[in-house]
Amino acid sequence: MAKTLSRELGKDNILINNICPGRIDTERAQKLNKARADRLKRPVEEINKEMAAEVPLGRYGTADETADLIVFLGSDRASYITGTTIQIDGGLVRGIQ
Repeated sequence: MAKTLSRELGKDNILINNICPGRIDTERAQKLNKARADRLKRPVEEINKEMAAEVPLGRYGTADETADLIVFLGSDRASYITGTTIQIDGGLVRGIQ
């Protein structure tokens, strides 16, 4: 979709990009980990640690890190980036988009 839209809208200098966040430390992520911990009858801290350990950087990302990417893509410094999908996942996804 980003490739198609970037081709259609590029002539109008409209940039189209996808952002694919991975494990970002949000209220929703914490609720999901709590539900998993409850279901497995384990401490939520244990679940948080295990989930973070799956990420090559060993931690969840932050909302600020995601926002920094969004701000960059909206800035003049990203004026030649269009039609892309950018994963912000600490290296979790092992495939190439």
